[in-house]
Amino acid sequence: MRYIISTLAVCSLLVLFSCGKESGDCSADYVGSWSGAINCSGTPADSITVNISELMGDTLSINSNGESLTGVLDSDCNLTLIPTELDLSIFGTITITGSFELRGDELIFMQMRAAGGTEETCTFVGLQ
Repeated sequence: MRYIISTLAVCSLLVLFSCGKESGDCSADYVGSWSGAINCSGTPADSITVNISELMGDTLSINSNGESLTGVLDSDCNLTLIPTELDLSIFGTITITGSFELRGDELIFMQMRAAGGTEETCTFVGLQ
């Protein structure tokens, strides 16, 4: 009997500690069309649009300047890109990683690109 009560108590505690804000609750904050400027490693800023839509639950689809990417929300509503490799034929493969942050009305998208031993960091700041 003591074993059953102990097991129930442990299970109850696990359920209580696992409760909190679901990552799916904040996906709507990211979904939409964001227009702004992107600056890559000190080059002049270019105007682009980043479109974000929900794929399923905490997985979001990101289209950034024609590049199709996928991101995942964590329990703190941080959006992180799943590393993506794009084949650029004669230029080789480029690997894209990054993260998103919402600051007030702005979407900040930090994107790291690596190809052939060269790395570049791009920062996008946009509004809906």
